[in-house]
Amino acid sequence: MLIIVVVLVAIGWDVFNDRKHYVISAEAISLYTDLSVKTSHLVPVAIVAPGEKLDVLRIRHENNAIRVKVETKDGKVGWLWLREGIKTLKR
Repeated sequence: MLIIVVVLVAIGWDVFNDRKHYVISAEAISLYTDLSVKTSHLVPVAIVAPGEKLDVLRIRHENNAIRVKVETKDGKVGWLWLREGIKTLKR
């Protein structure tokens, strides 16, 4: 039981720290529902204008890449890959 509580607290802490960030980009960004398949096969759920602030919901580090789940001002949620020109900043 104690192990379950510790794991849940650790996950909650991770989510809490992720949500202290936001994303901003110098270029248009495509957001996708799922990035587990190649991006070339995905249809974007939204395209975000340059300079728009996106709230971070989750940050995932995997295979020398970082993907970020974000929410737009109008409530659209999607994933993006971090790359040059896209910054995550702490509030």
